[in-house]
Amino acid sequence: MRRSFNLNRDFEETRVQASLDRMIKHCADEFGSEIALVSLVDEVTQTFIATHGTELKGTPREFSFCRFVVESEEGMLVNDARQDERFAKNPLVLGAPHIRSYAGSPITNSAGKVIGALCLIDKAPCKFPPETLEVLGRYASGVNDMIRLHETSLQSRRMAEELQVKNDNLRSANRVFRQAERIARIGSWEVEIDSGKLFWSEGVYRIHGLEPGRDITLEEAVSFYDESDQLTVAAFVQSAIKERGSFEFEAVLSLPNGEAKPVHSSGEYLENDGERPARLVGVIRDISSQYEARSALEHAANHDSLTGLPNRHAFDRMLQSRLRKHNQKGQEVILIILDLDGFKDINDTFGHIAGDIVLEEATIRMRSVALEGVMLARWGGDEFVAVLPEGTSVQGAIDYAHAMIETIGTDTDIGGRSVSLGASCGIARSRREVGARELIRRADTALYHGKKSNPGGVTVYSSEFEAENRHRQFAISEVKAAIRNDRLFAGYQPIVDLETGEYLGFEALLRLHSRTNQRLAATEVLPALLDPAISRQVSRKMTEFVAAEVTTLFEHFPDLRFVSLNATESDLLDPHFVERFLASFRSHGVDLGRIVLEVTETMLLVNDPSAVRKVLRELSSAGIKVALDDFGTGFSSLSHLRDFPIDKVKIDQSFVQGMVSEQDSRILVQAIIGMARSLGKKVIAEGVETQAQRSLLLQMGCSVAQGFLFSPALDVGQIILRSQHNCSKRHGKARAA
Repeated sequence: MRRSFNLNRDFEETRVQASLDRMIKHCADEFGSEIALVSLVDEVTQTFIATHGTELKGTPREFSFCRFVVESEEGMLVNDARQDERFAKNPLVLGAPHIRSYAGSPITNSAGKVIGALCLIDKAPCKFPPETLEVLGRYASGVNDMIRLHETSLQSRRMAEELQVKNDNLRSANRVFRQAERIARIGSWEVEIDSGKLFWSEGVYRIHGLEPGRDITLEEAVSFYDESDQLTVAAFVQSAIKERGSFEFEAVLSLPNGEAKPVHSSGEYLENDGERPARLVGVIRDISSQYEARSALEHAANHDSLTGLPNRHAFDRMLQSRLRKHNQKGQEVILIILDLDGFKDINDTFGHIAGDIVLEEATIRMRSVALEGVMLARWGGDEFVAVLPEGTSVQGAIDYAHAMIETIGTDTDIGGRSVSLGASCGIARSRREVGARELIRRADTALYHGKKSNPGGVTVYSSEFEAENRHRQFAISEVKAAIRNDRLFAGYQPIVDLETGEYLGFEALLRLHSRTNQRLAATEVLPALLDPAISRQVSRKMTEFVAAEVTTLFEHFPDLRFVSLNATESDLLDPHFVERFLASFRSHGVDLGRIVLEVTETMLLVNDPSAVRKVLRELSSAGIKVALDDFGTGFSSLSHLRDFPIDKVKIDQSFVQGMVSEQDSRILVQAIIGMARSLGKKVIAEGVETQAQRSLLLQMGCSVAQGFLFSPALDVGQIILRSQHNCSKRHGKARAA
């Protein structure tokens, strides 16, 4: 709010200005208006002598809304300036402050001439009801009185005979202010310094819940405040008197009826002016409604709207405070991160509303087993965090985590259907050198490790996890960098006829060049490929890469039957995968009948196998062959061969490499070969590394295999060079013979 105004270019800073500023603020607060102004309009400009909600000091007269009030000498209400031909093209409507609603009441000078207006402005249309002008008119009367009082004050310095006019205007202003007190829930007070006498306006008595007229001492006035605030209030008052200064504070009144009422109070020391003794004057305002609104906003800013728990930002602050406190005592802080297992499946199956119900129910259950003094918060998504009370042992934290997991594991009823949920927990302990972020990171690391090795359990952080975590971060960083910089490529491992050694096909395997130009295999960056978002990006790059290169392989190896590439779980759950996959090969003119997509048994065990079955059948209908990779290591293998369009079975290398020395592996390999052949499925053995393995596979009736015995995965250029070299060797031997 601006703290000075000029009337006819002859005004100076006065107390009337302060009263005028307060009045228009009260006016704006009553009507919920963004802007309130007192405007003086002359032949050229309009000048704002008091403002609330804007920094504007004035405008040209032609842009003024208030000039219509001056010209008509009547109040004016504009419901929507954009729809009013007088203002539709006004810059103050089209631009800042974007006026839509306006209410103005005329103000006059001491001669009764309309010189401006008291107005309310808002960006919203139809903001002010018709009765606004009547109430605004009463405020305008107060402004009139204040302006007249000010004019009289200036004139009294020049002409003593106008003293009576000044007193009349002052009494009028007091009447208006009493009315404003009632509307704005404020009151004014005054203390004479020498006598100590305290004077309250009616508004002050009203705020205190007392009948007007009762004599109140300064000490008694201080005693009305809450005990915790009394010393502070007394100190403010005594300091203002001693320093001849001002004060402003918020405190709580304890009313006679037991109600606690928050108030805002301000005061200022005024010197003896020859007419009145030195005194302390001020205003007290009931801020109950503002306090409640502010409290609600603070709660919303610091709490999760769904569960009512502290949110992430609030938890960060609380954790830092707890760490400082415990570090000073030399104690450790124990943090638990809990992640709901299966929550995504519930969201996908029943929808987000059901997911919200589950989160609310999980919160209720966690609270039901909470230790006294535990600090529980929602960390985000389906993750929750808890800081254990002072003195809790690690075993106590583990027991508490198990209690939360157990109570969450009880089935939840959603719309008459029973829904199962689980949880996993990671625990970390602080040391003096461990800050809040590091403590959270360690608990999260423990959770990540536990979800892989001990899902549904409790895992305590160990420094041994860091090597795995660093490898994961390294893998993610390398793969993302390789995607950005086009350093992904395919390595092709030959699939051969065991009898002749001829190439029957190739398996395209992911390879990438690292930042240090090392050639990395998929197994070396496997943690990154477990991330669904990264795996989708890699799969798309690989599909595009292989689609562009297979033509070269087929041209160089005319008898080549197929090229296979691996699918990911994210691929099979992507509704656009089939269309994108087929389009990649069709755009390069590749015969789809010579392309094989390899899937693993675990990919067929998703929550919605019908979606995966649909994808594979669409691919099969287009001519794509499907191979079941790592066969024998998953679950329900026989049902997979029955229920999904599987053309080839690839025996897992762990069985192939163990069959020479282990009878059980040999029996399993023989069984897989026999079963697949009886079902009409082609069989490929993986991981062949020795001649003994090759011979044994031939004896068992398996004639197709791949492995390092024949070749590692090579890029297209290397394969062609090796083929040409082998061809030259064979021709040389033939000539020698």
